[in-house]
Amino acid sequence: MKNLPCIYVTIAMILACLASVGHAEEKQRFSGQQSGVKKPAQKVIDNLETWKKVWREVHQAVSPKPKLPKVDFEKQVVLAVFMGEKNTGGYRIQIRGMKDTGKKIEVSVKTTSPPQDGFSIQVLTQPYEFLIAEKPAKPVKFVVTPEKQ
Repeated sequence: MKNLPCIYVTIAMILACLASVGHAEEKQRFSGQQSGVKKPAQKVIDNLETWKKVWREVHQAVSPKPKLPKVDFEKQVVLAVFMGEKNTGGYRIQIRGMKDTGKKIEVSVKTTSPPQDGFSIQVLTQPYEFLIAEKPAKPVKFVVTPEKQ
């Protein structure tokens, strides 16, 4: 009975590890702070040539360049969101999910800004995120929502 708390802690740790391992979607998500894309944009990339072009553009200042992730464009697309250029760090853009509304697929996008009274690194950033997703059968509409600080 003395070891019961230790057993509970061990079980909780094992469950936490298992929960963090099985997210295939996370392996298909790529984000960063330096994209070189200066204006906000949302794109559905549905072919290899466009995917190569956008990947090269985003990683133009990176050395060595990361390998282009494989996408089966028969079954998948790449959802790409760009926040545009910001004067400081602390900004983030994230694809939160997809919802079928009947006529279209809504892609929920959340943007986060640094707190106004906080400290941020003074550097130009261009936050972005790519998500490899199942190819939608309907038109895609991006819905961008700023997070309140």
